[in-house]
Amino acid sequence: MKLKGINPIEKNIEKIVLGVVFAALLGALAMQFLVQPNLVPVDGSRKIPPQDIYTELASEAKILKGKIEDQSPSLPDVPETDLQERFAAGRSDRPSGVGSLAPVLARAVDVMSNVEIDAAGSDLLDGPVMAPRVPAPTNAVAHAQWGTIDPFSLDEHAELAAFVPGVQPLDLASVSVEGLFSGTELEAMLSSGGEGVRPIPGTWRRSVEIVGVTLERQRLLDDGSWGESEAGTPVPGGLDLFEDVDIADVGLSTLLGIASDAGRDRESVVQPRSVGLIAGAEWVAPSRAREMEALMSEAGSLPRLQADLVRAEKNLDDLEERKAARSGQTRPSGGFGGGGGEGGEGGSARPTGTGSRPRPGATGIDRRIGNAKETIKELEDKIDEKESELEEKRAESGETLQGPLFEQEELRLWAHDIGVEPGATYRYRIRVVINNPLYKKGSQLDESDEQQQSLAREALVDGAWSDWTEPIRVGDRTYYFVTNASKDSRLSRSGAQATVEVFHMYYGHYRSDRMLLEPGDAVRVEVNVPEGFVVFDTTVLGEDGMRRYITNQSEPGESLPEGVEWTPTELEVSVPAFLLDVSDLPLTREGALGERETIRQVVIRTPDGRLEVRRPSADLEDPGYASAKSSAISGQVMDLRLPDSERSARRRPQGGRNPFGEGGGFGEGFGEGREGP
Repeated sequence: MKLKGINPIEKNIEKIVLGVVFAALLGALAMQFLVQPNLVPVDGSRKIPPQDIYTELASEAKILKGKIEDQSPSLPDVPETDLQERFAAGRSDRPSGVGSLAPVLARAVDVMSNVEIDAAGSDLLDGPVMAPRVPAPTNAVAHAQWGTIDPFSLDEHAELAAFVPGVQPLDLASVSVEGLFSGTELEAMLSSGGEGVRPIPGTWRRSVEIVGVTLERQRLLDDGSWGESEAGTPVPGGLDLFEDVDIADVGLSTLLGIASDAGRDRESVVQPRSVGLIAGAEWVAPSRAREMEALMSEAGSLPRLQADLVRAEKNLDDLEERKAARSGQTRPSGGFGGGGGEGGEGGSARPTGTGSRPRPGATGIDRRIGNAKETIKELEDKIDEKESELEEKRAESGETLQGPLFEQEELRLWAHDIGVEPGATYRYRIRVVINNPLYKKGSQLDESDEQQQSLAREALVDGAWSDWTEPIRVGDRTYYFVTNASKDSRLSRSGAQATVEVFHMYYGHYRSDRMLLEPGDAVRVEVNVPEGFVVFDTTVLGEDGMRRYITNQSEPGESLPEGVEWTPTELEVSVPAFLLDVSDLPLTREGALGERETIRQVVIRTPDGRLEVRRPSADLEDPGYASAKSSAISGQVMDLRLPDSERSARRRPQGGRNPFGEGGGFGEGFGEGREGP
């Protein structure tokens, strides 16, 4: 049935919409081919299709590269400005009635009061600059000594093995050289100029620090001349400011950082530590060592007093044992040689003067015991006095090094050499090394002056050498001196006879003995070593175990921990030298009592087959004899201490109270005090 009353548009609306959409799609499709598609604007006026974008960018890059590489680019015009005119115009335009600052804010403050203004600043470096100069140290002095290093130090520094025996004790010879350096003189040199030469700018000088102290040695040859100069062997493990740094190409900031570190730890740089020793003489600065040697070698010296104390206590032990045997009683445990008492480990408390005196009506042995105790008390007082005197000397060599370098008028510095040969004689000189204040400043110097440019290339500046020290003789491991000779001795079959004193280095000190030689006899003695020394088995006992043992040592005869063994108390020492003859010289000398005595000489065949002539009078005056004698006296008391500890753990050979006074031995007071260099 046909519908009536419907509009034709309403009747065909679906067809009309479909036709419009179809026409729009045909129009869009036609635009893709008949009209320019999606153009990209370039330079504000041009447009390019998307596919040409990369080509356009490449063209722009070539244009920019050409501008960058242009050697003479066009420069923009810079308008000239009259600053004075602008300032005047600004003041004339300033409105009136501007408030002023409060008085407290208007007060002038000198912000440059602590800033150095140097007239020779970099803006004025239109001429040559003075080359950096460093003054030489003065008062150079050398001192040789022996000591025993702990066996575990070889694990950390294997290079030490070349300078010590293959078995314990590891006795090492070394030389220390000391001098005085003036920081004020260094500042004066760096801040002074010359004719036509400007001073180094102050802003450059302020970075200067001592970054090293080096030494050089020469050996005395057989013909009396000095050998070639050579560098010494420093103690391994010391502060190395240039570790992992290529000094030939170090950066300026790195060098300034190193100099800053050196200034903060100046003591480690100019006063490096010596090798850590467990026995032998304690290290002190060479200038102090000579003074202390005099104190140690004179009559009534500390070693002699200590040896006397050991003998006095042994005498008291014998007297108390005899008294106990007579009465049928056991010896009191509080005696000086007995076990623990009030006096701490290994002995009783120190006797007082009143308690030591014999009572009225006492027996003969009681009086002798009282006298022995009184003698011990007197020796202890003298030892305390000597120890205080020596402690003051040691403290003088351990001063701190605070304050700016340029304010140090007299800076004590030293260096060590462990590469010496026992028995040889050397002389030394030292110098200071600083960082170069002109380093990397070539662009601020005259670029056409090659000499000026060369000043800026080296990172370090070596100072002037000090004078050579007096010759210093390193003690041999074993040597002998002829101390007496006779041509008509009744005790000798041939009449000729000589007394020889032998010294052998063992556990940090010389051990000595003497013997009478007849023609044809070889030098062979047995030297005594105090009881109480030990060796450590490093494969069984660790370093901590060694330190624990040294802190609490066993008395001779007691059991030892695993890995610790006693050393022998007697050593056979043989020198392949033979006495050939004793003869008189047609000369006399004045004796000790003013009488005239004949000078004798002794002929000895040395180990290398040479004939050597010795005079007892000359050997007794040999400085080496005095030094060895002093060491032998000091070595009569066993001394064993922790490495790097200034306070020794000394104990007497026969057991009993520590003869060095309270606090100087083992137990609670052990290891206290300042660490050594």
